[in-house]
Amino acid sequence: MAPSIEDGSLRILRYEKVPSTMDVAEELAEKGEPEWTVVVAEEQTMGRGRHGRRWESPRGGLWLSVILRPPLHVLPILSITAALALCDALSLLYDIDARLKWPNDVLISGYKVAGILVKGVSGAYSIVGVGVNVNNDPPRGIKATSLKAVVGRELDLDELLKTYLEAFKHRYEQAIDNPEKLLKDYKEKLDTIGKRVRALLVTGDVIKGIAVDVTEAGALVIYTDGKLVEVIAGEVEYLR
Repeated sequence: MAPSIEDGSLRILRYEKVPSTMDVAEELAEKGEPEWTVVVAEEQTMGRGRHGRRWESPRGGLWLSVILRPPLHVLPILSITAALALCDALSLLYDIDARLKWPNDVLISGYKVAGILVKGVSGAYSIVGVGVNVNNDPPRGIKATSLKAVVGRELDLDELLKTYLEAFKHRYEQAIDNPEKLLKDYKEKLDTIGKRVRALLVTGDVIKGIAVDVTEAGALVIYTDGKLVEVIAGEVEYLR
C-alpha cells in the first residue's frame, strides 16, 4: 500500500507510478474503502480519458481519482460537480477564470487544461478521475495548455490538490443538498451554451445545431431542425 495521509474525512494514498489511478481506486472501492479515499500518482502509464482515449499523464501533472458513494440523484451531475470545483480552485489559487466545455472539459482561454472521467459501478460507488496539466508539457495534437504556461511559474502540486479537494467536497455537498444552485453556477461557467455545435453520440449518431440549455440531469439541449434534442452523453465540438 502506498503511504497515506489522513486529513479529516479524506484519506490520500500516494503512488509514484501506476497504470491508472482509476483502476487503483476501483480495486480499493471493491474492498470497501470509504468515500473520499483519494488515489494520487506522480505518473500514470495508461491514463484514461473519455470514450476510451488515452490520457497522457507524465510527471508534473496532477493525476487523481476519488472514491465516492453518491445518492442516486447526484450521479448524473457528478462529473460537472467535479469540473466546477476545479474552476473554483483555479480561481482561488491563481485568479484564473477557467471555463467549461460540456460536459466537463476545463478550459483556459479556449485551451484544455483538465478533464474529468466518472465511472459508476451498479450504484455501489463511483470513481471520479481528474487529470490536470500543471507543470508538465501539454499533450501534442490537441488544443491544450498547462497551468505553468498560464501562470508563468512552477506550481505547488500539493497546494492545488488540497484546495481542489476542499472545493470538490463543498460542491459535492451542494450537489446533494442544493443541485439547483450547482447547476446555475455550472451554466454560468459553461462556454457551450449559444454556440453552434456538432455532437457525436455514443451510438455513433451525429447532431448539429445550437446548444441552448442544460437539463437538471446535466444533459445538453440542442436546437436542431426545429426541435429540441437532449444529449445525455457524447462528444461536442464547436462549429463556426
